[in-house]
Amino acid sequence: MNTISEIKEVNELRTLSLNLFNKHGFPTKKMRIGNNQH
Repeated sequence: MNTISEIKEVNELRTLSLNLFNKHGFPTKKMRIGNNQH
């Protein structure tokens, strides 16, 4: 059973996706809030 290796792969994918979301998600949210304030 390769459950441990599969879990490691999933965790790596999650961290990568979270890093991308943190880099691209928060600026877009700030821009949306700024646009809504105008």
